[in-house]
Amino acid sequence: MKHPWAIFLGGFVLAFGVLTGLFFGYMVVNRQHLPALHYSSNKSLNEKVRWLQTRLANPSCDTLVIGSSMALNGIDYRELEATGFKQVTNAGAWSLGVPQTLSLLKIILTKCKPTIIIYPVYYGDFDFADAGTDIDFDRIAAYMARASQGDALINYIAEFNPYDLIHDMKEARKREAKGNTIYETLRFDASGAALFSATNFETQETRWDGYRYSPIRTKEGSYRAFAELADLARGQNIRLVVAEPPLRAQSIPVLGPDNLAQWQNSVRQICTQHGGTIVDMPEPGEFGDELFADFAHLNENGARLWTRRIAKEIHP
Repeated sequence: MKHPWAIFLGGFVLAFGVLTGLFFGYMVVNRQHLPALHYSSNKSLNEKVRWLQTRLANPSCDTLVIGSSMALNGIDYRELEATGFKQVTNAGAWSLGVPQTLSLLKIILTKCKPTIIIYPVYYGDFDFADAGTDIDFDRIAAYMARASQGDALINYIAEFNPYDLIHDMKEARKREAKGNTIYETLRFDASGAALFSATNFETQETRWDGYRYSPIRTKEGSYRAFAELADLARGQNIRLVVAEPPLRAQSIPVLGPDNLAQWQNSVRQICTQHGGTIVDMPEPGEFGDELFADFAHLNENGARLWTRRIAKEIHP
């Protein structure tokens, strides 16, 4: 055998080609489970950016919902539309503090012009001291500026290794199988929301009693970003509505009524001074435990009732 190295090299190339073909075949067969490109460690934000890129290709966001999971999991677009609000687009994603919400809003406003922004906020949105430091908003802006997802496959090749991609695809399958019965659901409805099921929901004790572990802590930088967000809306003649969702009644004494009132007063003052409208938090006990998925997040029944309350207060 004169050239064993050539045989070895040929075999290696052949094996690599076969494995590559199998990998891409797997991707094609399971393309509906491909994870979004990574703009951060926040899977919810990654998936929402992909969803928004398609949704805003033909701009239609007359009613824009922004914020953290309070927006993603707490606003039922059907209640808004029943009251006369149109083209509801929910841009909420997990754990977006006020500064990160502001950064995402700036990108969205380059794609569409809402007449109203609804921003559900709770005190935790004003903490997140280090949240979002890994978010690449420049890449998000570049991706959102595209007319289509065209070269997504090239990006997958450049960004993912096979192990991570297959792992993420399996995780996506698990989420999809459990539907809206888990906190991690990313099954967006027509508006981009992901409402928690009111039946068979997998409640976690640490989240149900989360008020015991998440005291009210707010950052001055978040208040500054909140004022800037309100000014941005006012400067573009967009009506800003800031809504405080209910909390489980048991949480108020633990969090401290005075601490909660101080945060509410700060939000109200900034909101009104910068041209926004505030929808106050419902009284403790008005929303019973059967309407919650944890101490601060509503299930689909709670979201429906809370959205109905908001819609009546801010009727277009």
